[in-house]
Amino acid sequence: MKHDINIDKLINSEEVKVTVPELWSMRNHSDTQPSTFVCWNVNGLSQRFRKLDGMNNFKSFVTGPQVNSDIIALSEVHVKNHLGNHAVADTHDVDWVISMNNFFPDYYWFSSFAGSKAAGQMVGVKKTKERPAVSYSFGPMLHDADPKHEHSGRIIILEFTMLIVVCLYVPCNTMNNPHNIEKRKVFDEALTSWLRNQRLVSGKQTVVMGDMNVVKD
Repeated sequence: MKHDINIDKLINSEEVKVTVPELWSMRNHSDTQPSTFVCWNVNGLSQRFRKLDGMNNFKSFVTGPQVNSDIIALSEVHVKNHLGNHAVADTHDVDWVISMNNFFPDYYWFSSFAGSKAAGQMVGVKKTKERPAVSYSFGPMLHDADPKHEHSGRIIILEFTMLIVVCLYVPCNTMNNPHNIEKRKVFDEALTSWLRNQRLVSGKQTVVMGDMNVVKD
C-alpha cells in the first residue's frame, strides 16, 4: 500500500521532533546553511587586482542572481604570512587582503597564508549564512576548530550545523618529480582518511572544493 508523506506536517508534529530531530533541525537551519559554491585559482591576488576589469567581472558572476554564491574559495593567492602567523598577511601583501575584504564586504573571510609568496587560500562565507567553525589542517582532532595551519595554506575546513565544506589547494605531482609525487601521495591519504573519519564522527554531508591539481602538466 502506498502512503503519501507530508514532510511539513511531519516536521511540525511533536512526535517527529523527538524521533527524527534532524528533520526539525533541517527546517530550523536550512536558510542559514550554504548551498551555492564557487572556487577559483587566482594565481596571485596582486595580479587580479592590477586588472580590475577581471575582478569586476568575477564579482558580477559570483554575486549575481544566476550564481549568488554563499561560499567563495580562492586558492593560490600568493600572499606571504606575517612572521609565521598563517592567518595574517605580511605587511607587503596586506593591501591585497584589505582590497578583497572591501571588494566583497558581504562575506566573512578566512585565510591561510604560506611562509612564502606561493600557495595559500582565502575563503569567503556570505554574512547572511551561519558563521562556521574553522580548521586549517586535517588533525589532530576533528571539529575542534584546530588553529594550526597546514604550512602552505592548503586546507580550510568550514563546519556548519548541517554541512562541512573542505576548501583545498592540493599539491601538484608534476614532471615525475619523486618529491612531489610523495608529497601528493601523503596529502591524498590524509584527505581520504579525514573524510572517512569525519563521516563516522559527524554524519554530516561534506562538500570538497578547490584546486585539485588533477590535470597533467
